[in-house]
Amino acid sequence: MGGRPRIGHECTNGLVCDACIRGDCSWRAVHKSDTNARRVWCVIRAFVKIIRGWHLWTTKQGYWPGTHKENSFMPGLVRDATGNDLTYRIIGAAMRVHNRLGPGYKEEVYERSLAAELAKEDLPVETQYRVDVYDVGTLVAVFFLDLFVARTVVVEMKAFSHQLTRDELAQVINYLKATGAPVGLLFNFGRRKLEYKRIFPGKAGNEPPARLGRDNVRQRFDMRG
Repeated sequence: MGGRPRIGHECTNGLVCDACIRGDCSWRAVHKSDTNARRVWCVIRAFVKIIRGWHLWTTKQGYWPGTHKENSFMPGLVRDATGNDLTYRIIGAAMRVHNRLGPGYKEEVYERSLAAELAKEDLPVETQYRVDVYDVGTLVAVFFLDLFVARTVVVEMKAFSHQLTRDELAQVINYLKATGAPVGLLFNFGRRKLEYKRIFPGKAGNEPPARLGRDNVRQRFDMRG
């Protein structure tokens, strides 16, 4: 057993391993002279194992986009049209912005900061990108996307003190429907920890756009045709 104590084995001398029971453990003298120190050491080892397991699990879930190498991809995570590389880079940039600014600002502040951060990454980004929706040649709606990255990823930004709801998800689905973009990112900078969701368009291509909820999208209708 290598002479190292294992958590869960106890005797009158404190925490011991199987070798201690056999009487040939090199730590036996330590158990006798410093039982409390050995207990502390075993607790620390267990804590380190828990932290390592947690980090491994969160990495597999994709919660550490800044650590992913270029074109890397965690098994089990849905691959988007960008190969996950572009979306990971955007999420990483948003995390850096949130770490610097924290919560409390209006959406426009985070929008400009994230646009500047993405520009530093040499990513093509367009702010307040206009999308016109027509029906039989008639302009029926105009959407303005917060950010449109590489004409591929729709980025919608919020600064709510509450968690994101289905209304915000529906808003991004509208944008994906209107632009034909394959993936969207929804961020909430208003909380202590950055909240974000990766969103895909509906499966059915003929589904009507979902309803809009709380948002600051500017929508108008051309009543003149």
